[in-house]
Amino acid sequence: MPQQQHSSPDGPTDIVTAVLPPRRRRSESGATATEYALLVGLIAVGILVSVAALSNRTKSTFTNAAGAMPGQPSWVWCANERGNCTVPGTKAVRYGHAASNRWATQTRSGRFGCNNTIFGDPAYGVGKVCQYDANS
Repeated sequence: MPQQQHSSPDGPTDIVTAVLPPRRRRSESGATATEYALLVGLIAVGILVSVAALSNRTKSTFTNAAGAMPGQPSWVWCANERGNCTVPGTKAVRYGHAASNRWATQTRSGRFGCNNTIFGDPAYGVGKVCQYDANS
């Protein structure tokens, strides 16, 4: 069954197009709200990907810069618990557990044991490490 044609000032139309809302004409310009939302979403995804990709590199850059500042400690690992640590010259040495931030600190030189007998036990029940301050 053929669709009925109607006349309008803009030309003939069929019944289906007469019921639907009018479309933008080609001469009209501008973006719809949906197009703006998609653009904002793509920009947000780009920013998130960039931050994720650069986060580790940025973190290490700031960590290295802070560690290299004069007068600030720059802790260097030298042994695990029950191991031996050797420091260059005389240095501030700490023995403890990083996650709990519990440390015993002494001034040491040469080679020494990294253990509870030398430093005491600043963090009972967890594995510990020795670190020396490269800036001391």
